[in-house]
Formats: sequence, C-alpha cells, structure tokens
Amino acid sequence: MNGLSAPTGYQRLMSARRPSLEELRRFTDIDYERELALIATTPVQGRERQVGVARYVKEEASPGDAEFAIVLGDDWQGRGLGTKLLVSLLVAAKSRGVRRLVVRPCP
Repeated sequence: MNGLSAPTGYQRLMSARRPSLEELRRFTDIDYERELALIATTPVQGRERQVGVARYVKEEASPGDAEFAIVLGDDWQGRGLGTKLLVSLLVAAKSRGVRRLVVRPCP
C-alpha cells in the first residue's frame, strides 16, 4: 500500500489498518484458476513503478460471479486509467468464464 494516501488506502481496505502478511501473500500469490490481477506500471527514475491494480476473485458460492476491486495511486486518479483497467479486467474475466463482476459490501 506504499504510495497511496491514507484516504485511498482506507477506501481499498475499508479501514485505516495496514494489510497483514497473509493478506499481502494472498494479494501477490495469484491462483489463476479463481482470480486475476492486472497491474498498471510506469517508469520512474529508470525503474518500473506500480500505479494501479484491478483484480477479481471468483465466488465459490455463486459460480460465474467474481468480486472485484480497483485501486490507483492518488496521482493517477481521474485520468482514465481506472476505466482502462476495468475494461481489461472485464475482457479477461469473460474469457475465463466469469459472467458478472460484483462489489460486496464490507461487514
């Protein structure tokens, strides 16, 4: 969550907490049978820097549905990158049998 402002980090996790090691492991160790993450990067001082991610996770209880989320670094919000990531995620999800992307309310 480095590079995100406190409000952006809060919106992604729906709390002010930092992700646990287990959550970080789950976010980065992708099971491609049930989930997908698309990363947007840009070069910064000769190195590649992540500026956004869109991901889905297929729902076990509801075949064909997948929960999704998109997060962008603050400097990249409002510039169309989220829309591009969403379109790419929709295309990839459809090709993998996902019929509907959903957002689940936090408990």
